[in-house]
Amino acid sequence: MDPEGGGIVEKEVRRPFPTYFARHYYGDVVRSLFLAAGVILILGAAFGEGPLTPLWTTLTALALALFAGITNPRRRSIAKVDLLIAIGGLLIFAYSALALYQGGADTISIFERSVLALLFFFALYYSARALRGSVSG
Repeated sequence: MDPEGGGIVEKEVRRPFPTYFARHYYGDVVRSLFLAAGVILILGAAFGEGPLTPLWTTLTALALALFAGITNPRRRSIAKVDLLIAIGGLLIFAYSALALYQGGADTISIFERSVLALLFFFALYYSARALRGSVSG
């Protein structure tokens, strides 16, 4: 109740980040894509010949989980790092898939690297949108 006369007082809502940015925040999607890529890397290494050596598979999955975990809408620098990770992953796995295809490798290896490339492709798109939203907002 309003102390002066009986009307309803609206409470001011504090938002953790600007409303515009909240509508254009795609870090949750990037987080999910990074985690999916990490799972595919680990499963690919466990059940077949993974795209990387065992050490690099472990380190890459660890880095993907770490950056998925620290992605948040308040840190523009994290959005930039997510963008760089997505670019790196796309370049590495798209090139690897194409090189394997041209070399006549087995279909499973080509498919695994293609799926990873697609995950990083979409992570690139959504991390760029999140970064754009943080700059525009």
